[in-house]
Amino acid sequence: MTLKLTDDIKKEIGQHFIFGFHGPTPFSGKGKDILTLTGPGYWAGNVIYMKRNVVETVSEPPVDSKHGRAEEIASHIAGLQQHARASGQSIGLGIGTDQEGGLVSAFSTNGVATLFPGAMAMASIPDIDDLTSGDIVRKSSLEFTEAIYAAQGAELNMLGVNWAFAPVGDVNSERENPVIGVRSFGDDPERVAQHVLSSCKGLTSAGVAPSVKHFPGHGDTRVDSHLGLPRIYKEWAHNSDGSGLEDIELVPFRRLTEKRKAGTNTALGFDDNARDMITVMTGHMSLPLVTGKADEPASLSAVVTNGILRERTSGLGFDGVVVTDCLEMDAISRTKEDLRKEKRGEIGAVLALEAGADVVMICHTFEKQRAAVERVWAAVESGRISLDVLRESTKRIAKWKKALGLEWDLYAERVGWNLNAWDQLKGKNAALSLAAYKRTAVCLLLFSQKLAPRSHALLFGFKMISNENIDISLVPRPITVKFSALTSCSMRSERPMVISSKIYNFTNLSYQMVPNENKDILLNFPPMTVIFSALTSCKASLERPIVVVCGRAKSI
Repeated sequence: MTLKLTDDIKKEIGQHFIFGFHGPTPFSGKGKDILTLTGPGYWAGNVIYMKRNVVETVSEPPVDSKHGRAEEIASHIAGLQQHARASGQSIGLGIGTDQEGGLVSAFSTNGVATLFPGAMAMASIPDIDDLTSGDIVRKSSLEFTEAIYAAQGAELNMLGVNWAFAPVGDVNSERENPVIGVRSFGDDPERVAQHVLSSCKGLTSAGVAPSVKHFPGHGDTRVDSHLGLPRIYKEWAHNSDGSGLEDIELVPFRRLTEKRKAGTNTALGFDDNARDMITVMTGHMSLPLVTGKADEPASLSAVVTNGILRERTSGLGFDGVVVTDCLEMDAISRTKEDLRKEKRGEIGAVLALEAGADVVMICHTFEKQRAAVERVWAAVESGRISLDVLRESTKRIAKWKKALGLEWDLYAERVGWNLNAWDQLKGKNAALSLAAYKRTAVCLLLFSQKLAPRSHALLFGFKMISNENIDISLVPRPITVKFSALTSCSMRSERPMVISSKIYNFTNLSYQMVPNENKDILLNFPPMTVIFSALTSCKASLERPIVVVCGRAKSI
């Protein structure tokens, strides 16, 4: 029997999507596509802001990027919420973005939001019994992590963003990982778990929902899921050699679910409201030894989402909102046979919801976004997707949005833009960021002579995003440095990098990393002293995760 879809059912289905758009504003040009998707007919319940939406300005002449652009964005997001309400949506929009800190910080583009150290840099901060830097007093790396994520959350909240696709819960156990690398808190599963919990506590304290990613773990792969499907040949259970998913990848996610269940009874536990804010993002990697299918991404696998993540007895028992990574990534569109036959992302939406996801992400192409919703309509009409099961998922989304205060009566109480409050917040956060970077510098200076080969990633990354006038010398053995390019990357470096007696402008050095190519660049360094010179009149910024630098020591 075919189910007849009503507008109310279509509104429910719309809550299960998050869509991106193009341009600096949703109210002109291509940006207006998002008004179609969130408006009558499709009623998409969530929107992702990407770097491309932040980097450009609308005004002519361009507004000051630190003040006017922030106000523009806040106004646009408020306008999107008003549009959703006028269109008959029952609750406010989830507004998400990638704001991890460090290399993946969409809203830090052009200084709109404060740029903080990334995960690996935060995790490198040494624990010190007592350290005072102005008004910034932090004793441990975990305290810095919580404070930094709370600060990022406060800025996002003021702009109207309520969902951060962060922190990264991946354990970077593969040194040549081309996409995670310095975005991870490290290769120690328990330490990564501690930082994930601190990050979530910081974000939820600011009223922003975390999305811990990329379940079940993207750290042990040499394949970037933007470009292909990583296959991780590991078993689910603990192994005697410590190589199982339960030994490494799942540890941060399991600790998260344990703390959610424990509530406020334990250290770093979460109250009921914070508990309901926390979400998990599934990643596009294959687990053949778990699913029995080499070409099935975890994000489309019921064994992974409904099994490992949600199952209460043998699995992690996570009962919150699950969102997929973007279904337009090549790990989805170029591997699974039925997806090769269909248009990218469209049938993937049906498979992801069948697998147990609550929200499906499609970031780039309007035609694919619209077609994906229509595919789900057809699946619900035919009974392929049970309406009862879908409604259980809708309840999870509604509970999550209520925890964020997105009920219209509560959302209407939000105050308008306050430039003085924004400036005060940015000033406070700038001091915190500087204090964190200084502590990271101390760590590198103390241990620069003892860095393991993989730590070159941290060394390179720190000096490129810092404004410190410090030189760091490193005397490595002969090494080959491998730069892995990612898709849709760009970099701007206004400060030269000094290597030995030669001066290289990093923009030129990285030119081949900018195109959307899946290629590696090998640089052979002779024995030397590497000096990173921060010139006082210059500033460097790394705007996207451009490179993961992996040094491999070898003899000549």
